[in-house]
Amino acid sequence: MSTIADGIAVKEPGEHTFDLCSVYVDGIVTVTEDEICAAILALMEQQKLIEEMHFRYPVSFLAGKYDRDRFYEMAKGLEEVREGGSRCMGCYELRLKESAEVAVAGEFDYFTTTLSISPMKNAQKLNEIGQRVGEEYGVQYLLSDFKKKNGYKRSIELSGIYGLYRQDYCGCEFSYKARQAEKCV
Repeated sequence: MSTIADGIAVKEPGEHTFDLCSVYVDGIVTVTEDEICAAILALMEQQKLIEEMHFRYPVSFLAGKYDRDRFYEMAKGLEEVREGGSRCMGCYELRLKESAEVAVAGEFDYFTTTLSISPMKNAQKLNEIGQRVGEEYGVQYLLSDFKKKNGYKRSIELSGIYGLYRQDYCGCEFSYKARQAEKCV
């Protein structure tokens, strides 16, 4: 069986495999081969978009690392909190700290996040956390609310023009499961 993912090159998983994993492994999210390919494609699309678009100033792409254990440690006990709650605030802080670390290492003048473009994200909270993290790391946080001036609408238009993938959840396992449950209702 040909596959892009390690561990799924079997015709059918063992009868008890999933049940055993569910007991001993926290946070199982099952994804299809197509979903894995879509994630890889999204990274490639972002790099291609940056190459194709014309910017006033140079723009480059840095793929962030994802420290799964660090995220789950922060989210422990917050698994059932709705999107936008304390789990998300902790996640924002993790992501912004990583961005600040990159900004310091790269001797950048500022760091920020594009998360504020989403109608599901609280730009005021993101900015509060970003400013606090910026002070902690000694690098300026660039305040943003990319929803303003029809920013969200424009992002949808640009996604259509450039054929970009748009997911309907924030990216964590908990929001993914919540979104899937909403679809089933």
